[in-house]
Amino acid sequence: MNGGRRIYERVFGAMDSAGYRMLFFRNDRRWHICLKKWVSHVPVWKTMSATHEFLDHTSELKLRLRGDTFEALLGEAGRALGGLLLAEAGRSRSAAPRKFEVEGHDRATLLVDWLNEILYVAEVDRWVLTGLETLCVSGTVLRAHAVGVSVPVSPARIKAATLHDLDVKAVPGGILAEVVLDV
Repeated sequence: MNGGRRIYERVFGAMDSAGYRMLFFRNDRRWHICLKKWVSHVPVWKTMSATHEFLDHTSELKLRLRGDTFEALLGEAGRALGGLLLAEAGRSRSAAPRKFEVEGHDRATLLVDWLNEILYVAEVDRWVLTGLETLCVSGTVLRAHAVGVSVPVSPARIKAATLHDLDVKAVPGGILAEVVLDV
């Protein structure tokens, strides 16, 4: 415990040759993430935090996301949806990492298309995203290398991410997005 928060740590070096250390902690219903970058053996903090929360919506579920950057927001969106799908699917076993490439018309549709790609892979291949090794956005194209698990039954609670009430906007300190998930 650290100040009333559990801290989970995972180390990976796939983002670049310098390597990153990722710290996860949960506060209430929100997950927070910080990336620690090591350059020439001297720690340099690059605060890239993102949070999510699920809100009730008329016969649907709304996902509210905040991130310092659009990339952090997309990463959090993937982790949030993967966590929701995994909670529904039950038991799981490790599976091979997977590459994603998603293209949207703009930032908002890129978010929806990214979530729908995760849902498609979960439904068809019974593979649920649990984390990201890399996530890069260039214009309206997202490329990610993700880790995940195989599930015995495809999770079917979430049907799709929708364009209804979709909102992606810059706010002081980062980006805020809300997307409605059809259940």
